[in-house]
Formats: sequence, C-alpha cells, structure tokens
Amino acid sequence: MSTLNPDPTSASLLLEVFTEELPPKSLRRLGQAFSDGITDSLKVAGLLSEKSIVTGFASPRRLAVHITEVLNQAPDYPVREKLLPISIAYDAQGQATAPLLKKLASLGYADIDLSSLEKSGEGKNEALYLNVVAKGAALEPTVQQALEQTLSKLPVAKMMHYQVTRANGDLVDVQFARPVHGIVALHGKTPLQISALGLIQEIKPMDIAFYLLGQSRLRVPINTKPHSRPREKLFPAL
Repeated sequence: MSTLNPDPTSASLLLEVFTEELPPKSLRRLGQAFSDGITDSLKVAGLLSEKSIVTGFASPRRLAVHITEVLNQAPDYPVREKLLPISIAYDAQGQATAPLLKKLASLGYADIDLSSLEKSGEGKNEALYLNVVAKGAALEPTVQQALEQTLSKLPVAKMMHYQVTRANGDLVDVQFARPVHGIVALHGKTPLQISALGLIQEIKPMDIAFYLLGQSRLRVPINTKPHSRPREKLFPAL
C-alpha cells in the first residue's frame, strides 16, 4: 500500500465498485448497505468530522459512496485500560507473568516497556494499567478493511461464483452478487491502493480529472476504462 501524508488533511473520498448488472429490486438496499458499511467504519476509526456529508449511489452496474471532509490520518488519542491485578500480572520474583504478556499482545503492545505500565490502587485492589497515546488510524488501510467487510455483509440473496485473472496470470475464485470489473478509491486527487474480490484499483491520470468533475456534482460519470461501456449516471441510494 502507498504511504499517505501524515498531515491530517481532509478531502472528499470516493469509493466505487463496478459490476455487471445488479438485481434491480435489490439496488436501493445494496446501495444503502454499501454506503452505511463504509461510513460506519470510517466514523469508528475517527476519520470523519461532524461536517462530513455522506451520499450513497447505486445503479445497475455500480455501487458507490461519496463522503466529504475525510481525514487521511486520524488524530492520536489517549488509551487507559485496566490490564490485570498486580497479584496476577507479576510473579513472586516480580517478573511479568504469561497472562500479562498475553493481554498486552492482544492489545497490540507486546513490545511495550513494562516499566511504563501504570500501577493504581492499594492492597488487594492494586492493578496494572496501560496508559499510552495510541496512533490514529490511517485512511488507506481503514478503507481496505471497510471495503472487504462491507462487501462480505451486503444483503445479497444469491451469490455468483466466478474466477478473476490477476496480472500475473493466476486465477482467483471469487463470489459476489455479480462479477466485479473494477474498483476506484480517490481521496481528493490521490488514488488509494485498494483491492477486493480479486481486483486491484486501476485508475489512469487522465481519468482522475473526470472523477473530480463528477465529485463536484456528487455523481460519477465514468468508470476506470472510459471506452469499455457507455457512461452511466449514478442515482442516490436513498
């Protein structure tokens, strides 16, 4: 994945999936579920603001969501979490016990300096606490995870099984409502390196200008291969 600018600059996010003809009766539900799934994940990660505006789209061959004011790096935040009672965290020799090390590893702090852990309370109530400043979420991996989870949870009545040929010639078994032919993820003018359903985002510099024009009107007039099929307007999922 590409490295995003650590400066917490906000811009509009466009995430779009190109498919073959989706079931007409399911379009609104699929569009709403797609929009909600992506938005909820970004919100939990702290990448949206109170002013972010979400617009979901759905057409027979596309599912998309456009969100304004999306950070490329969420702010760092304080974490204080109770780990274990002191009597369980350390053995008689004052060494960290297996339960403490396991607890720290599960929280992503396996390599933390044990002397930095906080002791609080008295007597039998004395416990060990993790007290750190955690790194805020980065946009690109968050979008990647959000897309994978959202696609897997869409209300699809019947999955279609098919194969996708990767650039190296390998075949990948995939299942979705209909075959997917492309993915686009743009944060402002910056493409995000996103992959799903056996595909990796491909967008050419000449295409970005069209997408930026489309975003300014809250619609997406083209796909990643502009000459592969007629242009198709997206309609709000709501």
